[in-house]
Amino acid sequence: MNKKSNSTHTWAEILSSDPRQAQLVRNLNIMVPRVEAAGKRFGTKPCRALFTIKTDQQVLDDLVYPLGVPVSRPAWWYGKAVQQSRGKGQSGHVFEFATISNPAHVVLGETNDLMMHILVIIHAWQGHVHLFTNNKWHDETERETALQRFAQAESFVQRLVNDEKTFGWEWYEFFSDAAHALENHSGELPSNKDRESDVEARAALRQRLDDLKHQHTLAKTDPDRASIETDIRDIAKTLSCHPLNPTTDLLGFLASEDNPHALLPEVKEILDITRYENRYSTQVVGRTKTLHEGLSHWMDAEMPLQPELDLIRLGFDRVFDAAKYDTMHDAWPIYWYSDPYALGQELIYYVDSKHSRKVGTEVIKVRRLKMLTQEDIDAGGKYMEAVPDHVDADGKTVVRYEERDIREDGRVAGDLVELDEFKEVEVDVMDREEFWSVMNTFDDHRLFTTYLTEEFFEKLHKKALGWVKKSITSINRTLREVRWDPNLIFDGDRFPQTLQEMFQVIQIWMNQLQMSSWIGQWFGYGAAPFPVSQVVLWQMLQIVQTVASYDADKHEFKRHMLLRTGLLALPNIKLVDTGRENKTPYWTLRHEFDSDFGPLKQSHARQTLRYFWRFSGPVRMLTMEILTDAYGRPVGPPRPYEYYTENGKTVKERWL
Repeated sequence: MNKKSNSTHTWAEILSSDPRQAQLVRNLNIMVPRVEAAGKRFGTKPCRALFTIKTDQQVLDDLVYPLGVPVSRPAWWYGKAVQQSRGKGQSGHVFEFATISNPAHVVLGETNDLMMHILVIIHAWQGHVHLFTNNKWHDETERETALQRFAQAESFVQRLVNDEKTFGWEWYEFFSDAAHALENHSGELPSNKDRESDVEARAALRQRLDDLKHQHTLAKTDPDRASIETDIRDIAKTLSCHPLNPTTDLLGFLASEDNPHALLPEVKEILDITRYENRYSTQVVGRTKTLHEGLSHWMDAEMPLQPELDLIRLGFDRVFDAAKYDTMHDAWPIYWYSDPYALGQELIYYVDSKHSRKVGTEVIKVRRLKMLTQEDIDAGGKYMEAVPDHVDADGKTVVRYEERDIREDGRVAGDLVELDEFKEVEVDVMDREEFWSVMNTFDDHRLFTTYLTEEFFEKLHKKALGWVKKSITSINRTLREVRWDPNLIFDGDRFPQTLQEMFQVIQIWMNQLQMSSWIGQWFGYGAAPFPVSQVVLWQMLQIVQTVASYDADKHEFKRHMLLRTGLLALPNIKLVDTGRENKTPYWTLRHEFDSDFGPLKQSHARQTLRYFWRFSGPVRMLTMEILTDAYGRPVGPPRPYEYYTENGKTVKERWL
């Protein structure tokens, strides 16, 4: 149950085993260099990518691992996630995913059609992989050695599991489960590499304490001695804590030499592996989700229009499919305010408009494509095939084109070929240096802070309310065509102009929809269904309420959007003391109370202590709770509260 799906297709396996997939691969091998050429003109710099095709179920199974890396350690936790997803009926189609590695591994869903494959290669390679390669938030994932680290972890865990005399599967899972439960408490990125170690800071404080004691003996006045005594008490109190500086990196501390608890080296290695997995995936992806999906979705929209791809030669039906696929994340305008793809794309367009400028034009010369039909096969003819010629100074293979015969080479209908025919297209030359600087240095929080401006929201509201007004016009036309009650048709002078008027009209229609539905349910006859979708009306109402909320308090609206970025919703728990210096029998954790999210869930506090106990022994957590009356109503401000456990099973709690 805990084993990862290893059945994958490489290009060579597809070419030799599945003629349908072989044709797909041949076609993609023509399109990928064209995507790369267009990307270079845009300014993307992704590392090399290895494309693999997998079935939908393989993709779903692999996604429970850290971004679906091709190698990973076995764990009951992962196997459980696979079985739970299957048990809940979570099946379906995953278009792609990419790993944070160099080279990157891009997995394509087997049931994608050719156009979807092209789009997801653009999305994953020119969007995600570019950011994996260049964005500073991914620096500590150690891209060049990431997969080797996962392979080493897999080998290490396998040795532990096989060594049943000293460790075995049961003990591995005992510590691995606990590490997974604490994995989100792995410190923040980027790491502060200049911070003094606890040993260095403690030595400096002790030297400062000795100096103060010496100054105290030399002090000549009582006020001087009192001031020095205060400093001495403060430093002595600080020195009584271990670590000196509270840390959010619980796993990192437990795996470090600073941990006074005598953990086995194997246990520390399990902690270190789990910490790396979290920082590799959850930390960086969680902090850059909107940036990632926004840039990739922007690429989806812009790159198919570039002359290098010559998509019109694949057939108008495929071009139409490309446009249809591009709207997947714009199904409803409310997504523009919340969905990482739709909101992200709106932000990327805005950043591009602010920082990119036209500096000239250039002519792009492109070899034409042709999708062969059966008539082409019957008629025969020539095409051009790219073959390796030499390797340039940068280590890149340079190709030359050789003329081939369609019939002699056994080409079939559906094959994509390049012709000895060119088209020349004049395109704008854009200076996007500052744009790419934003893409490569920002995370979501900084992106939102910088670019969720009044100007941005003004444009977004105009676009969203434009959709609402078009929908009202369409609904009015529908109601008139079906000869509905004229009092429920709001056009002409009655057309709503303000947010309040729009809200009232939509509410009237929603009430009418609900009433006709109730009458039909009660009596089974007598009321024609209101000819408007409830989902459409609900989306219209959401847009109006969202814009009204922004108008009521712009700063509060932006603040709530910022609260959705990164990992802000995760509870902030710090290790403040191990008891090593003050001989306290408990380790002490502290939950930083945030009024935006309220008290820590009791279940989360109890489970955190039970799992942390496995590495520390007796442990307590300080937090804040809100006292409530018999009806559950809050009484007074938050008050100090404590959870603690001595045996790792029973968690007790009390007011402080």
